[in-house]
Amino acid sequence: MINYSTNREKYIVKPTVPSGTQVVNYTVIMDQEVIYVGKSRYFGGDYEVDCSDFFDSYLAKSTANVNSMSVTVNFTFDDDPTVTALTCSWTPYTLNLPEPAAAEPFVYLSLTNCGFVMDGGVSVKVPLSFKNGLLEGKTINHLEKVNYIDRYGDSHNGSMTNHYELECYVDPCWLDVKTKDDFEYVKVALALQGSKKTSIYGMGVGISGMNVNTGSGFLMEGRVKDIEQIETYSSYSTNKKVPSYKITFEIYR
Repeated sequence: MINYSTNREKYIVKPTVPSGTQVVNYTVIMDQEVIYVGKSRYFGGDYEVDCSDFFDSYLAKSTANVNSMSVTVNFTFDDDPTVTALTCSWTPYTLNLPEPAAAEPFVYLSLTNCGFVMDGGVSVKVPLSFKNGLLEGKTINHLEKVNYIDRYGDSHNGSMTNHYELECYVDPCWLDVKTKDDFEYVKVALALQGSKKTSIYGMGVGISGMNVNTGSGFLMEGRVKDIEQIETYSSYSTNKKVPSYKITFEIYR
């Protein structure tokens, strides 16, 4: 769960527990449905329920981009039926970077429920660098061999599978790295790593080593397996390097 606020307890609710309480009961409600029931002994001090786990679970199951959600936690103490209700809300943070242009050619990563949205509440799209009609970077075809041992102790080749990984780069001309906007650079890394569903989508751009349709476009699901801060050349300058990210993107199919 990405918590980009300065308040690290943003998604924690703390009821005022009456003196002498021995047992705390609580029920978590989302969209008028009970999603969790808890009970524990109380030994004094602050009692806390971290709602980030409930939000994170909901985001992981949702196939569409979620722009807001909230939970209500109803507390009761010992056998007293009086209910203390506390509500906690979540909204994604805003990534103050421009949405990539839809004009061909283009290639970008589409992030769903990554903890951020772009202006207007649209899902985050991270443009990737390409040159001469090809995605910049390289394609890795990972081969995985499975062996087995028979009853005589001899080893045999069982099966062979493979999957593709792309080493590519975030478009350095899109990233906004300057005074007062330093955190926008960090937000992109958090969004890439925190995305619950990630796809690479391109039109008019090919991928070296892969047979993709550049005319009608291609869409492949996967995940950002690794991310590394680098410096690369922008399209505006061939003399000075600028910050960017090197991404290892694993394709599921």
